Amino acid sequence: MRSGTFRGLVIAAVAGFGAAACEHPHDLRPDPKEDSVQAAFRGTVRVDGAPIRGADVLLLDAAGKVVAAGQTDEAGGYRLASPAGFSRGMVLARLYRPIVGARATAVTHPAETGFEFATGDTVALSGDVEPPAGVTPDFLDVSLTPRALDGVPPSAAMALIAVGTGPALKASYLTEQIHEPRFAFRVIPGTWELLVNRVVEQAPTAGPAAPNLTNAELTLADGSKPAQSFGAYRIDVRHDTRVHVRLEVMKDSP
Repeated sequence: MRSGTFRGLVIAAVAGFGAAACEHPHDLRPDPKEDSVQAAFRGTVRVDGAPIRGADVLLLDAAGKVVAAGQTDEAGGYRLASPAGFSRGMVLARLYRPIVGARATAVTHPAETGFEFATGDTVALSGDVEPPAGVTPDFLDVSLTPRALDGVPPSAAMALIAVGTGPALKASYLTEQIHEPRFAFRVIPGTWELLVNRVVEQAPTAGPAAPNLTNAELTLADGSKPAQSFGAYRIDVRHDTRVHVRLEVMKDSP
């Protein structure tokens, strides 16, 4: 083969490679769609420096709607995929123990967003429970629901009780069962609703059934008695607060 012919073949081969590269540029560059899928909000939730497992972490849009939700792992870490078109909103972390409450941070794009809670920033909410005379309940449910919290904008209020990204709402933020007539929580300062009751849907039995119980009256340390709102008491908890809850037998209770 003559050298001129060989040189022509080499030039043709190089030209062909260049044409192929121009024909399929996506084979050589990252797909921007893949970048958007991989973009995520991530971080760690800690209390007094210790990672918290099982905290709810929600991504809210500018209107306060939940657009992504997850929970922290054993290391306190979370990861929330950024939805397409997200430009402004907040990340909300919800805690249940050892601190009850939440905190929000404004965000505009996927980034590292950590939450550091401290027991020193909380207040005590505790109380004694007085059942009706002659009634010894086998258990009681104590329910807490925040209506306004320091560190959480009003636009995120509904997200405090949201169930995932759907329209459903939780009946209460936290419900704990107690077997002694007293309770104690460390909460983020704010406005809280408190409900104490015992409700069991029972099938007819041969023996007498334990009565269902509900709030009758709540008394604060200063003697004031807040009014009920849909069965619960709304109280402003800005400092250590102790209450006394008197129960009564529910109407139509077995």
